[in-house]
Amino acid sequence: MAILAKRPSLFVEFLGWLEEPETLYIAMEYLERGDLTKHIGTPLPQETVKNISQQVLEGLKVMHDQGIAHRDLKPANIFVVSMSPVWVKLGDFGVSKRIEAQATTTLHTQVSTRVYGAPEVLGLDSNSETSGYTNSVDIWSLGCVICELLAGTKLFASEGQVSRYFFGKWPFPQDKLKALS
Repeated sequence: MAILAKRPSLFVEFLGWLEEPETLYIAMEYLERGDLTKHIGTPLPQETVKNISQQVLEGLKVMHDQGIAHRDLKPANIFVVSMSPVWVKLGDFGVSKRIEAQATTTLHTQVSTRVYGAPEVLGLDSNSETSGYTNSVDIWSLGCVICELLAGTKLFASEGQVSRYFFGKWPFPQDKLKALS
């Protein structure tokens, strides 16, 4: 994760830690504007969402180039430095994982916030516990975030909706985005 410290414009800065016998305290950069959840509820302008998306994609590129998957990308883990001009940073790397560069390496743990999780992270693509996934799951999560920022409401309200969509029993909720053009 040291590579992320070299890009403070993209990632919330790690300041240090304190370890006690039963607790680990981690000190991170404080961003008084909080995270993107404070800016959801009404649709954001498309230009704002475009700028947020570009910055998050730039951060994900740095992570993915290093073999790191965030695995819990959601509005609560995208922190706001400024909304005018737009400047956001990625944070909360608690379930992030680095994988080796070999093409055969995959992740297996079912982590993430369920309504932002890709079907393969949720274990929907296979009955096998050995089913794997790559850092590309972060792109699915970003798509869910982008839709939420544009529509002002979550793309999928529950894990059940993600499952029904994945298995073709529920259409893509495009009605949430129809007003945009």
